[in-house]
Amino acid sequence: MTSDIHTIRSKEQCTTIDDETFSTVERLILTHDGTVMRLLETLTGQSVDVDIVTRTVREDMLYRHVKLKPPGDSEPLAWAESEVDLASLDAEYADELREGNVGIGKLFREQRSETFRELVDVGLVTADDRRPSFVEPDAEVLFERTYDIYHDDTDIMTITEYFPKGEFEQFLP
Repeated sequence: MTSDIHTIRSKEQCTTIDDETFSTVERLILTHDGTVMRLLETLTGQSVDVDIVTRTVREDMLYRHVKLKPPGDSEPLAWAESEVDLASLDAEYADELREGNVGIGKLFREQRSETFRELVDVGLVTADDRRPSFVEPDAEVLFERTYDIYHDDTDIMTITEYFPKGEFEQFLP
């Protein structure tokens, strides 16, 4: 089965995303190098909650699937999956991620910990066989971004975020 997937694989290409494939607000989301929760809060004018769908710890690795959505709203603004090397984190951070319901970016911001995000992949997902199982089927087309987070010059996690295509223009003036 062939899939209709448009992905930009080069790190250099991640900063020059096709104007015809992605809207202005989608390009903003894809290339943003801060916390996506703060960006979504700014776009929507609402707070954004982390709803953990699954959380698995194997050895020193945390695998987590989450929905990001406004409080009380049933429609997620985004979904994310993360792989976190818990051994590379301070015990306090690792425990909070293992057991808490906090966004990763928010955790680092609250702890005033410096991190660096490196965007490694952006793309468009339209094929059912590529859609992650934790993403709700209402979103027919998704755009995605994957980035690594570094702390103290160490790659500590990889996060892929999925967003419903065409849903963010409503938040622009």
